[in-house]
Amino acid sequence: MSKFKPSVFARPVSPATAPQIPPQNHEPAPAGAVPFPRVVTMGNPLHRMGFILVLLYVAVLAGYLNELMFLVTKTSFYATLVLGPAAMLAALLSGRLRVALRNRIAFFLAGLVGCYTLATPLSAVKTSSLHLLLTVISANYGVFIMLAALAISLTHCRRLMYVIALSGTLDLLAAPKYGEIKNGRLAFSAGSLANANDLAAHLLSILPFCLFIAFEKGRSSILRLLMLAICGGVLYASLLTGSRSAILSIAVIFLFAFWKASSGQRLLLGILFLCCVPLAPVLAPQAWQRVLTIFSNRPAFYSEDAASAVESKEQRMHLLMRSIEVTLEHPVLGAGPGEFMDVEARLSNEEGMRASWQVTHNTYTQVSSETGIPALICFLGVLFSSVSLNLQLHGRARKKPELQGIALMSFCLLMSMVSIMVSMTFASWAYTYYMPMSAGLTVALWNASQESLRQAGV
Repeated sequence: MSKFKPSVFARPVSPATAPQIPPQNHEPAPAGAVPFPRVVTMGNPLHRMGFILVLLYVAVLAGYLNELMFLVTKTSFYATLVLGPAAMLAALLSGRLRVALRNRIAFFLAGLVGCYTLATPLSAVKTSSLHLLLTVISANYGVFIMLAALAISLTHCRRLMYVIALSGTLDLLAAPKYGEIKNGRLAFSAGSLANANDLAAHLLSILPFCLFIAFEKGRSSILRLLMLAICGGVLYASLLTGSRSAILSIAVIFLFAFWKASSGQRLLLGILFLCCVPLAPVLAPQAWQRVLTIFSNRPAFYSEDAASAVESKEQRMHLLMRSIEVTLEHPVLGAGPGEFMDVEARLSNEEGMRASWQVTHNTYTQVSSETGIPALICFLGVLFSSVSLNLQLHGRARKKPELQGIALMSFCLLMSMVSIMVSMTFASWAYTYYMPMSAGLTVALWNASQESLRQAGV
């Protein structure tokens, strides 16, 4: 039975507000774990306001609401510029910053940001890299600190999952009206989700949180059916994008769920698999044709869409090899944040080839080619440490019936992270919110679960 030491950074509180925990002999927490904070600050008005700001900020990020509002109203919104600094200030003043950062995930994330910072002065285009560092990275990576510091209870973690699910649902509902079919593939008409692959990956990243609402205990049958319908809509919209990476992500999510499921759940998953696979070529023939091009170029002779898929595959292979080449040329600090396209264009011109002017379409080689191999190590450290911590939490929580809510939360967060990691193989998401938000929610859920785990004796 694992027990945990109280945080050394906990401040004294009055007996009325201090958690009543019986004295016991504690063992050290597992490696990478976050000490459970003894001080509960939910009664602090500053903390309450800070958490509300975090909810709003997460909603804007997870739903791309700035871009969605522009598509609806044709007016620019800058909600992140207001909510982000305010939420960060609340996190810094919460008194929990040192607790939030006292873990392996924060260590790797700090190393990653340090690599980005060191790479900027040596960038191929310094002003462009500096702008990326000061805007995109600070806005998206700062969400880790906000979540780890201000989400201090299981209720907070649940609300964050609700917000992520509902914000992503808005994108799903908006896709038919503000999206368009480009070359037989569904995508938004403008913005970050104008690429069909990115739209599919984004929708699949919020799918597990929709499942969390559907399967959480105490939900009405109507809400369960509604959320299951939304999950079906996410899968269908992902197929309409014609994204091969989406098909792969769905397959990996299914296999992961099958691995962690009980015997009865595995039977249901098997039946669902046998029912859905034959329908895929009928519901989304473009996606099915593109999937076949992964294994052979022969479908290119039968369809214009398939021919386009083969051409896309060849271009991505070229970009992958070029990003590896740039990594080997700049192994320590890379070519500079956001500068792969410029370097690729220069190398292509030197070889007498036409420049692609494309991103790497692979997050891992994007990190290594633009900011160096040490940055890639830190990036992978954040991802695998987050997955490891969630696996520990899920393994302990599933042992007790009273902890099934925690087990479900950690399981759904794990599925989302698995989906994101697979999508990163085909998308350039190095500077987006997906990784730091998942990592921050992991730390928050781990911290918030420790008292329940201790009381349950696991």
